[in-house]
Amino acid sequence: MFGENITTEGLFENEMRISALYRIGTALLQVTEPRMPCYKLGIKFGTPDIVARFLKSRKSGFYFTVIEEGTVNSGDRIILEDSGDGEDTILDVVNKAARKKGDEM
Repeated sequence: MFGENITTEGLFENEMRISALYRIGTALLQVTEPRMPCYKLGIKFGTPDIVARFLKSRKSGFYFTVIEEGTVNSGDRIILEDSGDGEDTILDVVNKAARKKGDEM
């Protein structure tokens, strides 16, 4: 019902493909989309350009959807079960969004 944050090491936007499957603990998760900033980020940081700066960094993070519920604990390995070959990477999607906003990298 509620989203949870998972902090990781070694998962990068240029390698994560939409639809890729990852097992973390006993849960099976699928990459769905980049985490894109909204105006609320600007309010939180007190600066109107934070969204543009965030987008320019291309470090968006990403969302998973739960395919199989399970238990995830700190230190669990993250295992790639299906790479999602042929799909865009998270970075590809972020770059497309940036181009639409006129922000070329």
